[in-house]
Amino acid sequence: MQLPNELDFLKEIISTDYENQFKKADWLKSPFTSNNWIYNFGFKKDKELNWDIPLYDGSKLIDEENRLLLTSLKHWLIVSTNRNILSPVASNQLNPAIATMSRDFRCVLHLIDYFLLNGHQYKLKEFALGAITQDDLIALLDKLYSNNESNESLYEWSSRTSKHLLDLLYNTDKDEINNLIKRYPSILKIDPDELSECSLNLSEDKIIHIRAAILINNLGKCKKGSSKKGNFGGVWGINTTKIAKEIYKNTLYKKNVLKSNFPSLNINFEDAPLIDREYDGVKVTSKETELLSWNNLQEYRRGLEKLQVLNIINLPAPTQDELDFLKTYYPEIPPKKGRFKTVPYDLILKAIKDAIEFHLKYGDLLINTWCKLIEYSIQRQIPLTSITSKELLKIIPKELQKIGVSRIGITCQIEGEGKHLRKGANTKDYYRMLRSNQGLIELIHVYYGAVKIIVGALTARRDGELLDIVANKCLDNTEQWLIFEKRKSSKNIFGARNTEARPIDSLAVDMIKNLIILQEKHIESGLLENYINIFSPPQLTASGHFNISRRCSDFYVDLFCDYFQTDLNENGERYYLRQHQLRRFFALLFFHSSQVGGIETLQWMLGHTDPEHIWNYITETVQGSVLRGAKAQYVAESLVEGAKEYNNLADFVYNRFNTKEFSVIDVNELEEYIEELIKEGKAIIEPEFFVDGKERKMRIITKITESH
Repeated sequence: MQLPNELDFLKEIISTDYENQFKKADWLKSPFTSNNWIYNFGFKKDKELNWDIPLYDGSKLIDEENRLLLTSLKHWLIVSTNRNILSPVASNQLNPAIATMSRDFRCVLHLIDYFLLNGHQYKLKEFALGAITQDDLIALLDKLYSNNESNESLYEWSSRTSKHLLDLLYNTDKDEINNLIKRYPSILKIDPDELSECSLNLSEDKIIHIRAAILINNLGKCKKGSSKKGNFGGVWGINTTKIAKEIYKNTLYKKNVLKSNFPSLNINFEDAPLIDREYDGVKVTSKETELLSWNNLQEYRRGLEKLQVLNIINLPAPTQDELDFLKTYYPEIPPKKGRFKTVPYDLILKAIKDAIEFHLKYGDLLINTWCKLIEYSIQRQIPLTSITSKELLKIIPKELQKIGVSRIGITCQIEGEGKHLRKGANTKDYYRMLRSNQGLIELIHVYYGAVKIIVGALTARRDGELLDIVANKCLDNTEQWLIFEKRKSSKNIFGARNTEARPIDSLAVDMIKNLIILQEKHIESGLLENYINIFSPPQLTASGHFNISRRCSDFYVDLFCDYFQTDLNENGERYYLRQHQLRRFFALLFFHSSQVGGIETLQWMLGHTDPEHIWNYITETVQGSVLRGAKAQYVAESLVEGAKEYNNLADFVYNRFNTKEFSVIDVNELEEYIEELIKEGKAIIEPEFFVDGKERKMRIITKITESH
């Protein structure tokens, strides 16, 4: 049919040469038949996609025997950026933006890699994409929806890596592993929090031996510092690029994309003392798995629906009815709950009291004394560890000597006295020396822990936001506001973060200023080039340098908890505080303030006098899951302690626990159940504000919205 000139634009649309139509795209710079595609979505440089990859049976995707599969995948990828293929009316949409096409392209490429990675399950070699059923497509959508990280949902990065590392361990000479561990005892040191949060699900013993196997098999990578030839140094971890190329060798794209690391595999070869916690730690919360956003799920759904192009050109594929079913399917998968253990409210309150008292008694003394030692060592051009005990006692003020301070550090190597103190510090003797205040640098670290706890509790910021704060940029000119870059605020603004200011009490300001003074003295002495993150402490080796590791704040908070001996649970495990627990405490303090006849406790934190203003601040600052947990903890603890205000929950509790005697119920189980009720919308726990005389007050109430 000959079209009029003015309708030439319809030629491509009504063409029945579908096979050739789906062999080209504006972004493809290579012939359709090429085994190495060159493509570009507005990138500065062209990118490559090499189809020459192995399949599960050992053959190559580009082999003649696999031509049907290769052709099907290429057509599917070509049509990935064509929005018209899903349109009920041909060409009723404009061509999408280049960024949209790039996203659609990657989405289908992810799906192709998933099928290639699981090719044996879907019998790709035998039937191309023709053996994929409706149940397979539903299961795939469920898998995608179950986790917002495609590395885990689609590609099982953690479990595949774990299996690969266990195979590596099995095939590595055991004597060689043991000899390497003897040579480098640092391999034995594992951060307990990193181990508990590690998604590899491996025991401590396995992690230790796998670390050695990684180094022996040249699968390690220096991540910080430097190493000398034939000798490790700095911080080493797993080379995820090498591992991924092996695990994902059957994929087109995934093997070349950055993967998340596993901090528990990192080994610190720095010359630093190895200090264990005094006790095993109570397990902290691991966040619940976040589901994939609905918009992202829709992108994958569209990508699967575009398999219909294979039906159009008579290539094996799921039927049109099976693909149409996807339009109405909605996954219903609850997120996996994190492991949870509540920190008692009173315990955190005592830790805050201890931190404040420690600051008021010793904060200024400790910082000023350390600055004097730095000045003394610079004047005499000697390292801190060369200062003799006699010289040290002339510098340390009497107030600190009276509480026991007698050396620079418990674990650092002291010169000039004919002996070297041990570097290991995992014995009861170390903690006796710590609590008898013998080491100055250890007390400095305890002070850092105190500052972190106070600032963390009073601001309720995310841990990363606090750790990102730089010393000379953390306070405004009035010294009444904390300046920080807000995390999780960079969506759609190219990774930039919002800089925000929040009110902060003068007590916390004084503590922060002490840490600034410490850095200023090091800068003045030439030991530090410029200001660094405020929560980076001096190294325990008394080297004059600072520890900039982001995990270091966990260490000195742990040291604070051991120094003040925070409570042990029934299993003999110590509560070692973390920032996400302090964020919850921030909201808990608001709820508990309603019990004691006012909210004055919070006014010194925020500078507000109206309780409703404080509530608005809390809801803006603390994320939903943290606030929900605080509500549940407050009500659960109140019920167990005999409060009558929330007895409208009794029927729910009886239905779950078969008792209305709250005191016999484990508070953690009760809290978890109440949080479920809140999350499901069956119970609402909110403050109610009212005027009593001339005074604005509030109380916490529960509302039941659904019968049990």
